[in-house]
Amino acid sequence: MQTFGVEFVTKQYGIGQALGSLVLLVVGVGGIGGVLVGGALGDLLLRRQYLNGRVLVSAVAATLAVALFVPALLTRNAFTALPYITFAAFALAAQNPPLDAARLDIMVPLLWGPAEGVRTFLRTLAQALAPLLFGGASDYVFGGGRSGLQWTFAIMLVPLAASAYFLYKALATYPRDGFFYGHLSWHLSLCELQAGHRGQASRLYQDAIALDRHSGGPQQKMSDGAAFLWRSELAGQPRDTAAWRALFDYANSALPRPGSGLADLHVILSHSVIGDEAALDARTRQMEDLAREGRYPSGSYLPALSRGFTAFERGDFPTAIEVLAPLAGENERIGGSRAQHDLIEFTLLRAYLSASRLSEARHLLSARRPGASGVPVLGVAAVR
Repeated sequence: MQTFGVEFVTKQYGIGQALGSLVLLVVGVGGIGGVLVGGALGDLLLRRQYLNGRVLVSAVAATLAVALFVPALLTRNAFTALPYITFAAFALAAQNPPLDAARLDIMVPLLWGPAEGVRTFLRTLAQALAPLLFGGASDYVFGGGRSGLQWTFAIMLVPLAASAYFLYKALATYPRDGFFYGHLSWHLSLCELQAGHRGQASRLYQDAIALDRHSGGPQQKMSDGAAFLWRSELAGQPRDTAAWRALFDYANSALPRPGSGLADLHVILSHSVIGDEAALDARTRQMEDLAREGRYPSGSYLPALSRGFTAFERGDFPTAIEVLAPLAGENERIGGSRAQHDLIEFTLLRAYLSASRLSEARHLLSARRPGASGVPVLGVAAVR
């Protein structure tokens, strides 16, 4: 389109080059609109909890582009063709931003750089060869002139239609096999817990967060699984002992030594729940040794935090409060998002409520960050 667009428009619709350039300018504005709308629409669907939204936007856009280009290729009137070409360019451009975002969703983060390098190389190579192949097909396969351009553009719709077909097929599997599918499902499960939909939250866990279903790496599997189980218990769900045992065994095999503060937080949670004091003490000593050597970014934070969780687990809420209260304001030391930091604050809140220290629970709630989400903790209504 970039190379042969003006030539096609002038020959197909019988207009001058100046007017043909103006037509393509309007078409370009349509393409800009498509880029802006396509990305925003994909993100909107994702925020509305439709995890396939980005692929769906791209699939529909590709379909519309093919459908809109066909009448533009058949008509001989420029004014009749202009709306079709403009909206076809809009649809053609609209599929790119959500596809780019979807590609990052399913690509392991450490491979983003190499993957983008390979993609850019192949795309640049294809763009360099496209004018040569297009011109050759138009002149030598379809006889050149207006008819040759028309048939070549028509043939070029076939790979676009094929891309729409494969995108629709991808809706059945994306983002099930995406690297972040399990983690996104974890965020969604927190929304369900907050809304009081405990059954739906549990189904999300079984479907996408449990060890044998999670699509991420070892640290994400450990963090998301343990965080969901712990927070569901804080919300009043009964304990799933078998799931905790599986996480404990997984941590010992997949994450035998400390490294990432966020993952280690959830490892020590599993140790506390299972009650393996020897494993917890060994982990704590390893973290302390790394901290003394300056090789552990979280420093002494997690060893101290482990004592608070251990006290909470055995029902010693005064000790848990004594340990966790000064640490709750420093939770950024483990890394991760605010949704993950809430686990520490909610544990402290549950300890306050269990110890009947309601004024301190109210103070903790009042000090939460502006715009924070709800608090799915059993008994919180007493201090609202």
